[in-house]
Amino acid sequence: MKKVFSVFLITLLSLISLYAIVDLVSSIYLVARYGSVNACSSGLLAGKALFIAACIAFVIMLNRLIRKKIH
Repeated sequence: MKKVFSVFLITLLSLISLYAIVDLVSSIYLVARYGSVNACSSGLLAGKALFIAACIAFVIMLNRLIRKKIH
């Protein structure tokens, strides 16, 4: 049951990370095209980048946990 839950979490977090990466790229494009980089826009971009990093780190940890249980 834990393995199924872990695989579900990995899939869900991977999809969220993919969406966040696309959102980050589009945000960078919009800031570069229409606005200037100020404290608010750079803070939002940094927050999105940190969220992506946290999701990817959690996916990697879950992957290692599943692989240790298999072997």
